[in-house]
Amino acid sequence: MLFFNIIPIVALCTPLFVLADESQIPLHPESSSPRQNDSRVAIVGAGIAGASAAFRLRELTRSFPSVSITIYERESTVGGRVKSIFPPESDHVVEAGATHFFTDDWCIMTAMNDVGLKENYSNPFALPRSVGVWDGEELRTAAKCDVESPSWWDLARSVWKYGLSPRRFRQAVLANLDKWKLFASLRLVDSVGKELEAVGFDGVILDSAETYLGNLSISPLFQSDFVQPCTRARFSQNLADVRGFTSLTAAGTSKAAAVDGGNARVIERMIELSHADVHLNSRVTNIRPGQHRRYRLSVARDHSPYPQHAEFDAVILAAPLQSSKIYLGDLGLHSIVARLPPYVETHVTLFLTPAELSPKFFDPRLNTSVPDDVLTTSAPSHDPDLLSLSKFPICYRRGCLPGDECDECDYENVYQVLSRHRMDDGDLVRMIGQQFHEGSQLRDYNISWVHRQAWPYAFPRYQENHTLLDQIEIAPKLFYLSGAEEVVSSMETSCRMGQNAAKLYWQE
Repeated sequence: MLFFNIIPIVALCTPLFVLADESQIPLHPESSSPRQNDSRVAIVGAGIAGASAAFRLRELTRSFPSVSITIYERESTVGGRVKSIFPPESDHVVEAGATHFFTDDWCIMTAMNDVGLKENYSNPFALPRSVGVWDGEELRTAAKCDVESPSWWDLARSVWKYGLSPRRFRQAVLANLDKWKLFASLRLVDSVGKELEAVGFDGVILDSAETYLGNLSISPLFQSDFVQPCTRARFSQNLADVRGFTSLTAAGTSKAAAVDGGNARVIERMIELSHADVHLNSRVTNIRPGQHRRYRLSVARDHSPYPQHAEFDAVILAAPLQSSKIYLGDLGLHSIVARLPPYVETHVTLFLTPAELSPKFFDPRLNTSVPDDVLTTSAPSHDPDLLSLSKFPICYRRGCLPGDECDECDYENVYQVLSRHRMDDGDLVRMIGQQFHEGSQLRDYNISWVHRQAWPYAFPRYQENHTLLDQIEIAPKLFYLSGAEEVVSSMETSCRMGQNAAKLYWQE
């Protein structure tokens, strides 16, 4: 349901590629004449879009060794908004990323198989997960974010409470997600808007989710109780701040999927097989016309006071311009930059403790146990900073030597918290029903481990009357892949856009 997964690890990743050092970026490539038949492609961003573009481009150009691929990544690791974390002394991996994928996502599932990775399969004997919704005052039971297979009891209860709204919403989900499967699958996409029309999307579905669902006669109560909690859990925003189609994918029919050993592995593996030169801690600051090749990139590196420069025949921008902050003014693309939508910030907090969540954290009157997954929604007087919270038990077989068969587990809980702002130590302690004291440590409250991950540019935010930035090739052989994120921001969207950019370049 949520985009966080706990995954049993099968094999740890070894270093998957050789990083380029500073000497591999020529300071003045314009001083030497390029070979006539070689072709140099730069990819800015080593997330799923950049990895997909590099991998597919290498596949297409395998018979042409003169095509070289260079990837620039401003962070110290690849992955972008996909981040797999290993709790200490554990054989589990948890996802601290700001994106997700599902079993119906053909691009990611195909890429996973193509690079020799396997899907993680959940324990078939695991108990069904309980779900609750919290509006800042009251915590109540709720249905999981899956419109495909509700129980008869859930159906009867939904009709009694919401009338025809669940049925109308389910029909919209099924119809439009079937159309989405065709997006960027049958033809090359040079315009996001034209491709949406080609697969059968109407303009109304790109309005705000609040407007779109209202036009479908879906009641405000059902929006608040079901659609908005699912949307906040997956896209960190209320219905007024996302597009209509985004809200449909939040309660889609397919199941959450994960890569065995961590979702980051598929990105690492694609980059490895692309044989690209990878430059980490390298921020592209400027793209301007080149002298010997089409584009000249200025690159700032950590611990280096001087920018470096390199020229390329084509550039694939595989990261949002809002976060990369690349100057494109010398290319006459001021209008492109002016049309970019804002992004929202999201915080992911993981912490490990044997303690259970306290129901008093949500409602002082509550005496029942807290559900496995807590979603949140806004009320007229409240809009919780907490977006979602999930609990997953993990097994520690402490004291086991290699080769031992240890049947007994020491169980602890990993909690995954999605919030708009940073969760401090006091927040985590109050969640497990204790009072935090100034100067104390988390271990004093039996919280043995915590990981905090901030995503300043997690998801694009809908703005009324904002025109979709739908052009893929924004200048000759300069491809921008993040425009489709305004429709729905996910690993699958990024994967398709990366693959599409590789094919566009190869066609030209």
